Amino acid sequence: MLDLGGLGPWLIGAAAVVTAVGVLARPVWRTAGFLVSLLRKAGRFLDDWAGEPERPGVEARPGVMERLRTLEQSVAEVRREVRHNDGCGRRRVPGAQPRR
Repeated sequence: MLDLGGLGPWLIGAAAVVTAVGVLARPVWRTAGFLVSLLRKAGRFLDDWAGEPERPGVEARPGVMERLRTLEQSVAEVRREVRHNDGCGRRRVPGAQPRR
């Protein structure tokens, strides 16, 4: 048998430490990957929320608040067009010829 002169217990201890580090590193690595993915998604959400300015070769992207303002203006315009006027005036109908 090979006599390692007391080195055997040290080798067993080193192997145990390497195994323990490997066993503990896997969940830590997976958790870190999950957190990086979550932070990347949160960053994309915040970019969409705030919008992005125009860059060379890329158009500006409006943020959520600007898009909501535009949508509210469009809805207000549509409501003005479809509101009943109680016959008190003439409304311009698209494509209709004005009366003479």
